[in-house]
Amino acid sequence: MPANENKYGLKRSVPAPIKREIRKRVGFGCVVCGEAFATIEHFSPEFSDAHEHSPDGMTLLCGTHQIGTTAGRLTKEQVAHHNRNPYCLKNGHPWAEMNVATGSVPVVQLGNTKINASVFLKIKSRKLIWFTPNDDPNCPFLFNAVFLASDGKVTLEINENIIEANPENWDVQTVGRTIKINSAPQNILLELELLPPNEIKIKRAKWSYGGIDVDIHQDGLVETPYGSLMGGDIRAGFVGLQIGSPPKLGRFYNGVCKHVLLRRN
Repeated sequence: MPANENKYGLKRSVPAPIKREIRKRVGFGCVVCGEAFATIEHFSPEFSDAHEHSPDGMTLLCGTHQIGTTAGRLTKEQVAHHNRNPYCLKNGHPWAEMNVATGSVPVVQLGNTKINASVFLKIKSRKLIWFTPNDDPNCPFLFNAVFLASDGKVTLEINENIIEANPENWDVQTVGRTIKINSAPQNILLELELLPPNEIKIKRAKWSYGGIDVDIHQDGLVETPYGSLMGGDIRAGFVGLQIGSPPKLGRFYNGVCKHVLLRRN
């Protein structure tokens, strides 16, 4: 019997529409604890006895609870109970914790542009990505971010290193170190990668705030109504990239800049 299928010839690969149906139904996180980095699991019946990928008998489990199920520390009946009462639907959102090293310098990469600052991105007067020092000098710094869709809804937040996704999103996928949020099959609202010990890489994003739209494209271009960032390094003592304050910048090519401000003259 091939390793990627069971005794009935059912392959382990689950069709994408079924996976999205399951993720959406349970609120995009482990049904037991809400951890966003979770995988699809057959529980009724288990994969070895399944004839098909039936969403009713499948759920979302994090690594800890998936191992617990395999080892028998979490019974099929307990999984079924949590599947009927998913953590994320009871508590509001899936979550994940960033692993940030003590003593490291925080870095955010927007497309091809790497930013080292206290406030990485600001639109008008609102901070959208920033960090705060920890009250305990022996503990790591605290990342914060807000990702806003065109309708003003929050798609994902990072609050002091805790990531929280909105369960009302059309889809939230987690693979390895990457989180991807879609509003439709081909419409990516956000794709970010966590790079321990100190960095977040935002590969794709669409922000909208105060009438200003910011798009990070697949090729790494950061597009705003006032200009585009092609790539490079921004190093600032406080705000790295601010949109909505003078002067206007056309295109910023590879290089090092202390501060970038984008605004209509």
